[in-house]
Amino acid sequence: MPGHDTQAVATELLGVAQSLRGFAYLAANGCKTVEEAIAYRENFSQREGMLIWPDFINFDTVLKADATAYAPARALGLRAKIDEQIGWHKTLSNVGVNGVTGISADVFWDLQDPATDAGLLNKNDVTTLIRKDGFRFWGSRCLSDDPLFAF
Repeated sequence: MPGHDTQAVATELLGVAQSLRGFAYLAANGCKTVEEAIAYRENFSQREGMLIWPDFINFDTVLKADATAYAPARALGLRAKIDEQIGWHKTLSNVGVNGVTGISADVFWDLQDPATDAGLLNKNDVTTLIRKDGFRFWGSRCLSDDPLFAF
């Protein structure tokens, strides 16, 4: 439900994912800051979901302008591509995402320093987006409240 995954929709989607033994990629809908995304994550405890913040940007040829490229939709497409080309066991973290030109919010990231926005988000079970040799998802934690199912 890109762009429409409010907390109520995300909660229902996670219930459906559980009953189908599936998985849901969710946006930290409405969150404008790292702190808001981390606080939003506290609303969930299901291992069948991954929370992503912020969104990608891409050029919309109809609007002839930059537009939101919803990260959960891109995650679904990338998941299908990875499953087909590599296998279900490979995470989508640190894999280049095609067709995007930017990120909707600044996320500071440094591979050698976990004390960054990206490190803080990952530590709090929020997958984020980075720019490193293209644009990528960074993190692979799910929303489980059980540490045995963190990934």
